[in-house]
Amino acid sequence: PGPAASPSFVFPPSLSVRNATMTVYLIERHGAIAYFSKSPQSARRPWHLFHFANYLWYPFVSGFTAGQPGLQFLFLFDPPARIERPPFPADWLAILAHAAAFGEEALDVRDIFRGVDHPAHQKRAHGRLLHTEHAGMGDMVAFWRWFVPAVDALLYNVADAANFTVHGNPEADIDARFAFEHLLTMERVVKRTIASMCVTEVGSAKAAVFEIADLFDTLSKRFCNTATDTEFFKTLFNPSTGLSLIQSRLSGIPGIGDRLAKIAEMVYGQLRDTVLDSIWMRSKATAAGIAVRDRHLHTEIVESPDEFVANVMRAYRNGHHGYFTDSDPQNRPSRYLWMVDGNVPYSITALPALWLLAYIADPGLIGWKPLAIASYD
Repeated sequence: PGPAASPSFVFPPSLSVRNATMTVYLIERHGAIAYFSKSPQSARRPWHLFHFANYLWYPFVSGFTAGQPGLQFLFLFDPPARIERPPFPADWLAILAHAAAFGEEALDVRDIFRGVDHPAHQKRAHGRLLHTEHAGMGDMVAFWRWFVPAVDALLYNVADAANFTVHGNPEADIDARFAFEHLLTMERVVKRTIASMCVTEVGSAKAAVFEIADLFDTLSKRFCNTATDTEFFKTLFNPSTGLSLIQSRLSGIPGIGDRLAKIAEMVYGQLRDTVLDSIWMRSKATAAGIAVRDRHLHTEIVESPDEFVANVMRAYRNGHHGYFTDSDPQNRPSRYLWMVDGNVPYSITALPALWLLAYIADPGLIGWKPLAIASYD
């Protein structure tokens, strides 16, 4: 791949680009970046996954995918395009959307009004993790060389009913119904992950994060990877176990793996610090851990800080049922929600993309062990 001479590329009207003078890399070698053959397999590829990969470094956009079914082209931008949020209100609906907003990260209002370029103003305007730099072109090319075959392998395995057996027993009968339901569930994971990356209303974006964690939790339970319905959900939001689960898988991704692993560490660190700082009764935060009531509300027990964070996130997730202790067999509203002020960092909306990349790298993330491709006993 190399820079094209005098590149000409028309951006969609809705895309705001800070610097439109850029080198456009056209990757078209068969078998190198995107397998641009006119084969039926190429036509079936889920191109929305490739769009997803172009937005990993928000607010930067690393490229654009376009073309005909079976003949897709990937344009990589150097320098990358940049998403800019318009001044408020961008339109009439923005006023109504502002009235509906909830789940905002607590920021000092004085910093927000220091100017449009102030980090606090930018954070409030975008409502998500803002990367300060973009991966280099060489790293992105290395990533794409890995990503396209990895997606191909995943789709091949998802479409192979032999990978799905009754109760996960490899010696049992093929469970074609589960294979189909798994396909539908993973399609929802992908689409909701993309939604968490582009929805501008923070409450909806954070709700998508919880929904995706629920979907992964269900799959983990279905693959006999976890014993209870909430175990994997809490694992994903536990700053230590969640990071451990995905960091090694992310670090193995060519080109950008180490960068992704560091981002995961930062996001989980921000989640941990923000939730622990949101405990308003500081006497409950001790050197031994966080003192909370037991499920019967009779006595206090001490939870580790990371366990407490996971339980608080589960209580926040249950908010879509309402905030009623009587509706929760675990009495979580009276155990956790009363202790915290509700502050959660914007950056948790970056977690689904990291989870999805870790899953693409290794479906064993949820306990799924598909058969080896082109290998027979």
